[in-house]
Amino acid sequence: MTNSPQKWATTTNAKGLFVKVGRAGGTFAHKDIAFKFTSWIYFEEIIFKSKMFDMDVDTTFKIRGERLGIG
Repeated sequence: MTNSPQKWATTTNAKGLFVKVGRAGGTFAHKDIAFKFTSWIYFEEIIFKSKMFDMDVDTTFKIRGERLGIG
């Protein structure tokens, strides 16, 4: 027995998941769902995104600190 994305979305009344059949069809998900799914499949991706987020936060705090005369 196989479970298609469409069957799963219908059976579970999934929110944030849309399945379109036919031409130009596919399975579409809310960005948060897609992010969690890719992090499960590609563990390296979650590590990379985590590092990028940390760099962004560090840069933001550095800029704000300089503007406030801190550091």
